[in-house]
Formats: sequence, structure tokens, C-alpha cells
Amino acid sequence: GGVSRGGRLSTEPQVGRNSTEHSPPTVSSGRSLSHKTSRKSTVMMTNSQVMALRVKELTDIIPTSEDTSEINPGEDVYASAWSIASDRFLQMSFRLAGILSWEGSGRWALLGQWLYKGSLMLLLTGAAALVAMAVTRAHLGDEHAWAAPWLRALDRPGGFQLTTQVLLAAAAPMLLVALGLMRSTNRPDDVVSMLQSYASQNGLFEMWQKLALVDTGFISMIFVLSVTLHMLDSSSEGMPIAERIALATVTGLIYGMLAAGLTFVMYVLRILSVMVDVFCYQSVQNPNISEATESWNMLQAILRKASNFLEHALLVLLAVAMLTVPLLVLDVGHLGWQSAAFRMQVPYALVMCGVLRVFAVAAAVTDKCMRVPALINSLSFGLGTERERQHLVEYITQSAAGFYIGETRLCMPMVAKFVYVWFVILFSFVGQELSQA
Repeated sequence: GGVSRGGRLSTEPQVGRNSTEHSPPTVSSGRSLSHKTSRKSTVMMTNSQVMALRVKELTDIIPTSEDTSEINPGEDVYASAWSIASDRFLQMSFRLAGILSWEGSGRWALLGQWLYKGSLMLLLTGAAALVAMAVTRAHLGDEHAWAAPWLRALDRPGGFQLTTQVLLAAAAPMLLVALGLMRSTNRPDDVVSMLQSYASQNGLFEMWQKLALVDTGFISMIFVLSVTLHMLDSSSEGMPIAERIALATVTGLIYGMLAAGLTFVMYVLRILSVMVDVFCYQSVQNPNISEATESWNMLQAILRKASNFLEHALLVLLAVAMLTVPLLVLDVGHLGWQSAAFRMQVPYALVMCGVLRVFAVAAAVTDKCMRVPALINSLSFGLGTERERQHLVEYITQSAAGFYIGETRLCMPMVAKFVYVWFVILFSFVGQELSQA
């Protein structure tokens, strides 16, 4: 697997993550090896670097555009007008959230994009700081508060008093950074452009948009309900209108960014799931070993690139899910084991349902890939093709395709164990506090 100075891959390593039989790739010094006096210097590349290089080779075959608006979903004969309109609506929402870049090219357009994303990042960071100060004042008292006059609308009953609110407020700017604010390579626009081109060429656009709209509606319902419940608590405490508006502004900014981030992650995960389904359908309808091998090679490369892009966002969401349970118990213990304390936790329990749904969909991509070899093994590719079919089954199995976080392949049993462990911890805390009470 050598790579010359010009960047040409001389030997193509296997894409699968278990390909460790190849010799370590080297980068030549550029001198002719025919000269006896030449000294050969080598630079070692890790297995991950080789696989990233191979993934780039495969995904570069898909024609993309620098501007996602130039992608023509109408090339997909199954794409209707409503699906194209819904995709444009989602892209506009992602641009407003600072995930995708605004249309336009040139120095001034690039400067405007960075100013917009930077301003949004400052607003989210400032909102998180205000929430942290309000919760600190609510827990420690007035003598420990900072900028107390500014926090009158936030730390009174019905405002920000829970440590889980600090967690979600901090997760909003972190999610924006993880989804590409500071990325120089593997940008969100490049990934979306690649996925849209692949979907248009393979007739997946309509199915993708149907699932994306369902996910958007589900996430929007969760966050609208959460904000509504939060504002109802503030109105029940007799908060003045001006202070209620300030509270609604901070709450809407934080929840809006979280909703946009979760929607974008689901937007990418859905096309990955659809790609695996369509590969299985095409293999059954048109069994061809060579075409199946080529399609799977491209499919697993796209899965790898999308996983590398989303893994930081999934790590942020994983940290939120892990810290929610102990913070929830801490908040209920601080406010007392009363019905009002549990009612205040309902919005954050709804948000956690959306986060867990993201992990369930990501794990489902891996589970579908794990079932593909059994499907291929049951197909008939013609007389005398049993050996080639077995080779294809082994190739798909050893490629270990799926959704990865780092070097760990995420699957449904892992998500189920995570939920089970944290529910056990939650009920043990609740039982201990109730016995002491």
C-alpha cells in the first residue's frame, strides 16, 4: 500500500476494518530507486490513515457540488415536488442553525459565513453561562452569585434552577462545534452533497425525505412540548411578562440549537439506513455477484465517512445521556421529593427520549449490515457460482461495515445495555432516598 509523492495509491488495501494482513504503507522520498546512491526515507502510516485514504478514493467517485443547492434531486425519477421542497426546507433550517454554510462563494461570502457562525456560537455560549450562573445562585444562595441583577428573570422559581438545565445549555454550543463549526476537512456541506448525489443516482431520495420528515416532526414535537412545559412552570409562579420573555428567549435559543443538531444527525443516519435496505432489495431483485461486490464496496466507504463525520456529535450526546441520570437525582434531592420537583424534570426526560432515539437509529444501521451476509448466502446467483457467493459472504462479513464511534462499532445490544444500567442506577438512587425519607 504505497503512496507516492504525487498522492497516487499504488496498492489498494481492503476497506474493511479487519484488514491487517497488508504490509505497512510507506511514502517514498521521490528519488529514483535505480540510483545506487539514493537513500530511501519512509514515513509510516497507521491502519486508520490507510483506510481513510481508501475511503476518500471511493467516495470521490460520487460527483458532488461545492454548493448543496446545485444538487438536482430531480434526477431521481421517484423524487416528487414535495420531497424536493422538504429537503430545501431542512437545508435552510440547518443553515440557520449554523451547521451548513450559506450559499455563495468568494472572500466576502466566506467572511459572512464565519461571522454568522461565530455570532451564533457567542450567543449559545453566553446563554449557557447565564444558565450556569442562575443555577449556581439557586443552589448556593445570593452570597455566591455573580451578576445577581442580571439573573432576576432566570433564577427565581419557574426559571433555571436545575443542574440538568446547565447540562443541556452546555451541550448546545458543543454540538454546534462537533457538527462542523471548526472543521477544515470532511465539512457538513461535503457530506450532505455526497449523500444527496448518491440518493439521486440510486432512486433513494423520496424514501429518504419521508423518513427525514417523520424524524423532524418527532423531534420538533418533543422540543416544543419541552419549552411549553418550561414556560408553564414560569407562568404558574407569577413571573412578570418582561422576565418571562427573557426566559423564553434563552430557553428557545438553547432548545432550538439542540433540536436542529438532533434533526441533522437523524437526517444523515436515515440515508445510511435506507442505503443498506436498498442494497438488500437490489441484491434480491437482480442477483449479480460483481455488481453486489462493487455496490457494497461503495456502501461501506460511505458508511465509514459518515461515521467519521458524526462520531464527535454522538460523543457529545453520549455525555449528555450519561450525566443526565445523576444530575436528575441531584436536582430532585435538592428540591425535595415532591410532585413539583418531578414535574420540572419532565421536559428533560423528553429530550433524553430524543437522544436515545438517535442512538437506536445509529445502532440499527450496524444491525442491518450484520444481517446482510445471511441474506446473500440464501440467494442463488446461478449454477456454478457457489464458490463466488461464499467469497462475497466472507468479504461482507470481514468488512465489518456499520456505524462506528471511534473504533467501536455501535450496535443495538450496546444501547440496550446502556439504558438498562442507567435505569438500575436511577431506581437504586430513588429507592435509597425514599427509604431515608
